Parts: sequence; structure tokens; C-alpha cells
Amino acid sequence: MPCLVPALAAIWVTAVPVPTELGTLGGQSSNAVSLSASGAVAGSSETAAGATHAFLWTDRDGMRDLGTLGGADSHATAVSSSGAVVGDVDLSTDASHAFLWTAADGMRDLGTLGGPRSMANAVNSAGLVVGTSLLSVGGPTEAFLWTRDRGMIDLGSLGGIGRPSVPRSVAVAVSDSGVVVGRALNAREVTHAFVWTEAGGMVDLGTVGGTYSEAVAVSARGHVVGNSWYSLTVSATHAFLWTATGGMLDLGTLPGGTNSVATAVNPDGVVVGSSSTATSAHHAFEWTPSRGMIDLGTLGGSESVAVAVNAAGTVVGHSHIAGDVALHAFSWSAETGMIDLGPVDARSGEAVAVNDAGQIAGNLYAPAIAPAVTVTRAARWGDAQASPAPGSGSSPTPGSGSSPTPGSGSSPAPPSGCSSSGGDAAGSVALGAIALALLRCKRAARGT
Repeated sequence: MPCLVPALAAIWVTAVPVPTELGTLGGQSSNAVSLSASGAVAGSSETAAGATHAFLWTDRDGMRDLGTLGGADSHATAVSSSGAVVGDVDLSTDASHAFLWTAADGMRDLGTLGGPRSMANAVNSAGLVVGTSLLSVGGPTEAFLWTRDRGMIDLGSLGGIGRPSVPRSVAVAVSDSGVVVGRALNAREVTHAFVWTEAGGMVDLGTVGGTYSEAVAVSARGHVVGNSWYSLTVSATHAFLWTATGGMLDLGTLPGGTNSVATAVNPDGVVVGSSSTATSAHHAFEWTPSRGMIDLGTLGGSESVAVAVNAAGTVVGHSHIAGDVALHAFSWSAETGMIDLGPVDARSGEAVAVNDAGQIAGNLYAPAIAPAVTVTRAARWGDAQASPAPGSGSSPTPGSGSSPTPGSGSSPAPPSGCSSSGGDAAGSVALGAIALALLRCKRAARGT
């Protein structure tokens, strides 16, 4: 039956997730920021009244409005594996406080360290919350850890005094075992990455050669990743990996590059982020102890950024497509290379998180409807559609600069306004700079 040979050769077997729009709370836009182990998505959405409210989206309940504590707005920053959501919420007075939301208790005010404002940045599976809080009106901010038994605990600093524009310390992540990481001022008023534990308190992780460092993520096994100036004379950053046994390791850059930025780490110590290349373009990278830093390539455009990696080594992020006319979300693995997740219509997209089940959370950006206005919709990729099998001639290899695009038709047109991914979807802003801008935007949102 010779007709079966070409038919079998044309079978598409690689599953490509399809984005499902999660809707809004009655307003125009919604924005996903975090994803739980069970596929619940947390973020913020415009309401019909024009306010912004935190939401939790689940397969069973759809998008749920988490409300406020008397004020107008609330914003989600993270969701735990058990579905607890944290962020910040306006009060009826001129103040905003960190909150913890659970299905059992609703929204809980976590208070402050004495000032009018606090913000939660992360929550672990045990319900431990970390973030930053003002110590007084007009005073500096310090990192906190909140527990149900003890409330909000001041984690202190590395000896620095700080001032309103330069916080003493900021906690950005917490592992399931309670290891907290972030950045803090030392006695010389210089910002260094730190790790905090109940037993050891706050420990300065140092730098890879320069004066500045920051921790951005911690794995379930205590791997800490972040970024550090690598020279006393050059204020460019290198990604680093820190472990209790090995200390701080400079991960370097892609060949010919001058700077790199780490964004995430998995339990095996696999690090992802972005690095400049010999052409000055920034490409997504994966770093492993055995292979070092490898270039994940792009979706045919000039630049890409990796933002998350799961336990299996699946990497997600966003990349310019051919012609740099738009950004598309991507997933990457050693088996499949970089896969274009779309969107397939005239929009841009980004992935922000991936769980161990392979579900992906992100956002789709519609063309602007007014100057400097972009309609954003939270999305989750989870259902599968067909894609050419690896080796069929259409799948990319890392660094090849090409990838299959789901669907057909012309490339998406760029939005005319700015997207909340921090860059211009038409490609006028380097994605490596977008990665740094994302970190800076998060700092600004945390009052830092």
C-alpha cells in the first residue's frame, strides 16, 4: 500500500498548546502573572466600573474577582501550588497593604511594618508570604516574611540604612522550605543579593566582581539565581547561580555577549534568562551544569527572552517573529527546540509561567484601539493541537533562528501602543532590555 508512506510522513505528532483566553472582570483588559501547579492562573483585570481587581482563574470557576478591602484597586503578584493568591490592595484610606487570599478565608490584610504601604511578592505552598513594607511614613522599606502564627516579621537588612528611594531590603521569592531571597543594602550602602533562613538569618551572597547584585528566584532545593555586576568599572550584569556548597557562580554570557540576565531556576539547577550575543541582540538561554549556557534561538526574529522553566526542563518566554513585526510566546525543550505558541491572529503574545504539568500562563496583546492603549487578555495554554514532528524539516534547532508557526496566513501586525511586557512589539526595543525593564518595573511596583 504505497499510498500510506506519504500519508505517514505527513502525520503531525508534536503537541502544541493552544491559548485559551481567560476573559476579564467586565472591563477591557486582563493580565496574567502567575500559575499554580493545578493550572490556576492569578492576575489582575479591569472591571466594568474601570477599577483594577486581582483575579484567580480556574477550570471549574472561570475568572473570580478577589475584590478589595474597601479601596478601589487590588493587584495579584503570585499564586501558590495550593491556590493561595498574594498581592497588594487599596484600603479605604490613603494606603495599600499586602494581602493573602484563600478560598476558605477570602482576602486577608497582612498589615505593614509600621508604614502605610506594603506589598506581597511571593507565597509558598505552606502559605508563607514575602514582600516589602514601609517602616514609617516617608521612611525606608524592608523585606518581610509573614506567617499565620507570627504575622509580619521584619527581615532587616545587611547593615544598610536606606532612604525612601533606595530600600533597605526587598524579598522577592520564597521556597517551599522557607528559604527567602532578594536584595538588601550592606553597611557600605551597596545593594547585594541575600538569602534568609530561620536558622541563619540574612546572609550576604556577595557579587561576581562588581559592587551590585540581586537575587530573583530560588528553587525547591535551594538554588538561588540572580544578577550581578561583574566588574568594578563596567556596570553590566552577568547571571549567577548560588548554592550553599558552591557559593556564587558567574554564568557568563552567550558567545560574544557582554551581559546576561537570569529570570528563573528549576529544582535541578537549570537556569534560564537572556544574554546578549556577538551581534548585540539578546537571545533566550538555558544554562545547565553539564552544558553551560546554550542559545535557544528565536522564532525567526532578532531577539528572545526566557522567563520560566519547569522541573522537566520546558522553558517558556517570548520572541520576535520574522521581521520583528510582533512578539510571540514560545516553549522550548531539548527534544523539540523552540515552538511558536502564537497567537495565530493579528496579536502579540508572551508566556509568563509554566507548571510541571506543562500548562502555560501568559498574555495576548491586541492591536491598539487608541494611541498608547493596548488591549491585553490573560491566557492559558493547555489544550493540544498538531504540529510537525521533530525531524520533519519544520522544527527548529536551538539557535537556528526559525520555528514553525501554528496556523497559516500573514505575520501579525504590530500593536501601535506599548504592551505591558515592557517593550515595543514591533521590535524597536531590545528584548534583553525588556527583561531588565521587567525587573525594574516590578521593583517600581513594589515601591523600590
